[in-house]
Amino acid sequence: MISYFLLALGLLFIWLEFYLPGGAFAVAAAIFILAALISFFSASTSILASTLFFVGTCIAVIGVIRYAIYRIRKSAAKDTFFLSKDQEGYTSSDLADTITGKRGVTLTECGPSGYALIEGRRYPIICRGPYLDKGVEVEVIANELGNYVVKPLR
Repeated sequence: MISYFLLALGLLFIWLEFYLPGGAFAVAAAIFILAALISFFSASTSILASTLFFVGTCIAVIGVIRYAIYRIRKSAAKDTFFLSKDQEGYTSSDLADTITGKRGVTLTECGPSGYALIEGRRYPIICRGPYLDKGVEVEVIANELGNYVVKPLR
Protein backbone atom coordinates (compact mmCIF):
# COMPACT_ATOMS: atom_id res chain seq x y z
CA MET A 1 0.00 0.00 0.00
CA ILE A 2 2.89 2.38 0.71
CA SER A 3 4.07 1.87 -2.87
CA TYR A 4 0.84 3.30 -4.25
CA PHE A 5 1.05 6.28 -1.90
CA LEU A 6 4.65 7.00 -2.96
CA LEU A 7 3.65 6.66 -6.62
CA ALA A 8 0.75 9.09 -6.14
CA LEU A 9 3.10 11.62 -4.52
CA GLY A 10 5.57 11.21 -7.38
CA LEU A 11 2.84 11.81 -9.96
CA LEU A 12 1.64 14.86 -8.02
CA PHE A 13 5.17 16.29 -8.01
CA ILE A 14 5.43 15.72 -11.78
CA TRP A 15 2.19 17.65 -12.19
CA LEU A 16 3.43 20.47 -9.96
CA GLU A 17 6.71 20.72 -11.90
CA PHE A 18 4.78 21.86 -14.96
CA TYR A 19 3.14 24.73 -13.09
CA LEU A 20 5.90 25.62 -10.61
CA PRO A 21 9.11 25.01 -12.57
CA GLY A 22 12.51 25.03 -10.96
CA GLY A 23 13.58 21.43 -10.81
CA ALA A 24 12.89 20.69 -7.15
CA PHE A 25 9.55 19.04 -7.86
CA ALA A 26 11.08 16.98 -10.68
CA VAL A 27 13.79 15.69 -8.36
CA ALA A 28 11.23 14.92 -5.67
CA ALA A 29 9.03 13.15 -8.24
CA ALA A 30 11.92 10.98 -9.39
CA ILE A 31 12.80 10.07 -5.81
CA PHE A 32 9.22 9.17 -4.89
CA ILE A 33 8.64 7.14 -8.06
CA LEU A 34 11.89 5.23 -7.59
CA ALA A 35 11.00 4.66 -3.94
CA ALA A 36 7.58 3.36 -5.00
CA LEU A 37 9.14 0.95 -7.49
CA ILE A 38 11.75 -0.30 -5.02
CA SER A 39 9.12 -0.66 -2.28
CA PHE A 40 6.80 -2.64 -4.54
CA PHE A 41 9.56 -4.85 -5.96
CA SER A 42 10.93 -5.70 -2.51
CA ALA A 43 7.47 -6.57 -1.13
CA SER A 44 6.20 -8.47 -4.16
CA THR A 45 6.87 -12.14 -4.75
CA SER A 46 5.32 -12.23 -8.20
CA ILE A 47 7.26 -11.21 -11.29
CA LEU A 48 4.00 -10.60 -13.12
CA ALA A 49 2.76 -8.19 -10.43
CA SER A 50 6.10 -6.36 -10.43
CA THR A 51 6.06 -6.09 -14.22
CA LEU A 52 2.48 -4.82 -14.23
CA PHE A 53 3.31 -2.24 -11.54
CA PHE A 54 6.33 -1.07 -13.53
CA VAL A 55 4.36 -0.80 -16.78
CA GLY A 56 1.48 0.90 -14.96
CA THR A 57 3.91 3.39 -13.43
CA CYS A 58 5.39 4.19 -16.83
CA ILE A 59 1.92 4.66 -18.33
CA ALA A 60 0.86 6.86 -15.39
CA VAL A 61 3.97 9.06 -15.71
CA ILE A 62 3.46 9.47 -19.45
CA GLY A 63 -0.25 10.15 -18.90
CA VAL A 64 0.39 12.85 -16.29
CA ILE A 65 2.97 14.54 -18.52
CA ARG A 66 0.69 14.45 -21.58
CA TYR A 67 -2.29 15.73 -19.60
CA ALA A 68 -0.26 18.56 -18.09
CA ILE A 69 0.99 19.60 -21.53
CA TYR A 70 -2.57 19.40 -22.87
CA ARG A 71 -3.82 21.63 -20.05
CA ILE A 72 -1.05 24.15 -20.58
CA ARG A 73 -1.73 24.36 -24.33
CA LYS A 74 -5.48 24.58 -23.78
CA SER A 75 -5.24 27.40 -21.26
CA ALA A 76 -2.36 29.29 -22.90
CA ALA A 77 -4.58 31.74 -24.74
CA LYS A 78 -6.58 33.07 -21.80
CA ASP A 79 -5.08 32.02 -18.47
CA THR A 80 -1.48 33.12 -18.78
CA PHE A 81 0.50 35.84 -17.12
CA PHE A 82 2.47 36.54 -20.31
CA LEU A 83 1.37 39.34 -22.59
CA SER A 84 -0.18 38.24 -25.84
CA LYS A 85 0.09 41.68 -27.46
CA ASP A 86 3.09 43.70 -28.47
CA GLN A 87 4.50 45.95 -25.81
CA GLU A 88 4.99 49.64 -26.30
CA GLY A 89 6.99 52.07 -24.27
CA TYR A 90 10.54 51.67 -23.12
CA THR A 91 13.06 50.45 -25.62
CA SER A 92 16.49 49.57 -24.45
CA SER A 93 19.32 51.20 -26.28
CA ASP A 94 18.79 52.78 -29.67
CA LEU A 95 22.27 53.54 -30.88
CA ALA A 96 22.25 55.57 -34.03
CA ASP A 97 25.21 55.11 -36.33
CA THR A 98 24.44 58.56 -37.63
CA ILE A 99 26.40 60.26 -34.85
CA THR A 100 29.56 58.21 -35.36
CA GLY A 101 32.21 60.77 -36.31
CA LYS A 102 30.26 63.69 -34.78
CA ARG A 103 31.71 65.97 -32.15
CA GLY A 104 30.29 67.05 -28.84
CA VAL A 105 31.09 68.25 -25.32
CA THR A 106 31.13 66.17 -22.13
CA LEU A 107 28.34 67.05 -19.71
CA THR A 108 29.82 65.07 -16.84
CA GLU A 109 33.24 63.90 -15.80
CA CYS A 110 34.12 60.71 -17.67
CA GLY A 111 36.17 58.18 -15.85
CA PRO A 112 35.61 56.22 -18.08
CA SER A 113 31.83 56.66 -18.51
CA GLY A 114 29.61 59.69 -18.47
CA TYR A 115 27.39 61.81 -20.68
CA ALA A 116 28.03 64.12 -23.60
CA LEU A 117 26.00 66.67 -25.52
CA ILE A 118 26.19 65.75 -29.20
CA GLU A 119 24.08 67.62 -31.75
CA GLY A 120 21.88 69.02 -28.99
CA ARG A 121 21.09 65.66 -27.36
CA ARG A 122 22.48 63.97 -24.27
CA TYR A 123 24.11 60.59 -24.97
CA PRO A 124 25.78 57.99 -22.68
CA ILE A 125 29.47 57.75 -23.52
CA ILE A 126 32.55 55.73 -22.67
CA CYS A 127 35.89 57.42 -23.04
CA ARG A 128 38.80 55.72 -24.77
CA GLY A 129 41.84 57.32 -23.29
CA PRO A 130 42.44 59.47 -20.24
CA TYR A 131 40.00 60.63 -17.59
CA LEU A 132 37.96 63.53 -18.99
CA ASP A 133 36.69 66.56 -17.13
CA LYS A 134 33.35 68.20 -17.74
CA GLY A 135 33.31 70.46 -20.82
CA VAL A 136 35.94 68.60 -22.89
CA GLU A 137 35.35 68.37 -26.63
CA VAL A 138 35.06 64.73 -27.84
CA GLU A 139 34.44 62.80 -31.05
CA VAL A 140 32.27 59.66 -31.32
CA ILE A 141 34.30 56.78 -32.75
CA ALA A 142 32.04 53.72 -32.18
CA ASN A 143 28.98 52.14 -30.51
CA GLU A 144 29.58 49.63 -27.72
CA LEU A 145 27.21 47.95 -25.22
CA GLY A 146 24.59 50.70 -25.18
CA ASN A 147 27.10 53.54 -25.06
CA TYR A 148 28.95 55.64 -27.56
CA VAL A 149 32.72 55.37 -27.49
CA VAL A 150 34.44 58.74 -27.67
CA LYS A 151 37.96 60.07 -27.78
CA PRO A 152 39.11 63.52 -26.66
CA LEU A 153 40.01 66.03 -29.38
CA ARG A 154 42.83 67.81 -27.50
